[in-house]
Parts: sequence; structure tokens; C-alpha cells
Amino acid sequence: SIADYIIDYVKKEKVRWVRAVALSSLNNSQLEIKNEKEYLFELIKNKHWQIKLDALNLLKKLDSSYSNRIENVCLDLIEQNQKKPYELSSICDVLAKHGTFKSIPQLKEIARNNSKAFTVNSALNAIEEIDGNNELDFFIEISKTNRNNYVKSMVTELMCKFGDESIIDILIKRAKGILSKTRKTDMIYAGGAKPELVYILTFLIDHKDDRVTKLIAFISSKKMDLMDETELKWFKEEIKTA
Repeated sequence: SIADYIIDYVKKEKVRWVRAVALSSLNNSQLEIKNEKEYLFELIKNKHWQIKLDALNLLKKLDSSYSNRIENVCLDLIEQNQKKPYELSSICDVLAKHGTFKSIPQLKEIARNNSKAFTVNSALNAIEEIDGNNELDFFIEISKTNRNNYVKSMVTELMCKFGDESIIDILIKRAKGILSKTRKTDMIYAGGAKPELVYILTFLIDHKDDRVTKLIAFISSKKMDLMDETELKWFKEEIKTA
């Protein structure tokens, strides 16, 4: 296959940046690796960070027959890369496809302890893919302990996806926090993404509760001018308070 040809080319090529570009292009393609899968396990040990990360990402192209081996490799790599956020993020992305319950404890440690939002979010995504239905308590924990807004936004989405009435107070507090000050009003939401506030209010209005009614009234009377355009458009359409 073309993918196998590219990997064979990388085997023979000596110039580091050329190898990296070849692997990156393969990562960005839909090409299937058929015969050169074993070499990926060598490349993830490469000293050059870009080659290593591209090789890690290519593991996601392998089918489930490799999952147990890939998971074990990734768990070892977590221990070896504790202070390397980019490596940890890529490892989490691989575990999102190939991980099992065995990976959950180490993924939780990354989510709890890493200082980089993108790494924490990669760990949260992997936990969601593996066992999201049973991890609401953990998502609540991160929402309370991590102060980064990017992390809070992701964990809010996860709570809304897997939560029940037990998170109503948490979400109301978060909504009020979001609307406590003026923010950018030119945010772009790509790929079907929505503002965090929209996830919260979509969840809350599905629950008939006096607390939610009070929140909507509070927003309608005092906070409309603090919404960004996307939030305001959604609010007027869905809550019908134009």
C-alpha cells in the first residue's frame, strides 16, 4: 500500500526532518497501513520528539487486534514521560481508541496532576471514550479542582453528557461564573462545538426545577448583555426571551 511505501521510505531515509514530514503526511491521510505496522513500535522510541509523536498517532490507525499491546506500551510510556505534556497528550489520544479499564487509573492521574490544559483534556477525552458513563463523580471532581477555563469547559460538557439532577447546583454555579464578567464576543465555534454556557443551559432546561427557573429569570433580567453572540442567539431561540 502507499502507507507501507511511506513507512519503508522512512526506514531508509537518514535526514530527520524528511522522516518527520513523511510521517506527518501519513498521519493526516486516510491511508491504511497493511504490512509495516511493526516498525511503528520502533519509531515510538525515537529520540526526536516529532518522529516519536507522529509514530504514536499512527498507532491509532491499527485495528483492535493490536489494542492490548498498544495499551501496555502506552502505560509504560506514561511512566517514562511524566514531565512531557505533549507526549502525554498523544499517549492519551492513542488510549482513547485502544485503552481499556486498565488505563483509567493512570489517565486519572494525568487529569488530576498535569498543569497543561491540552494534556488534561486529552486524558479526560480518553476516560470518556473508555468508561464515560461511569465516571461522573470524577468529572465533578475535576470541575471543582481544576481552575483552567479550557478544562472547565470540557469537563462541563462531559458532566452535561453523563450527568443527572445531582449536578444542577454545580452547573448553575458555573453558569453564573461564566456570566460574571464581559468576555470576547467574537468567538468562533468550529466542528459542531457550542459555547460552554449553551451546554449548561441545554442540560438545565430539560430538568423541571425551581432552581433552573430562577437562573433563567436571573439571566433574562441581568445578564443578557454579558453573553457572546452565539450564546445570545441560542438563548433567544431556545428560551424565547427576545
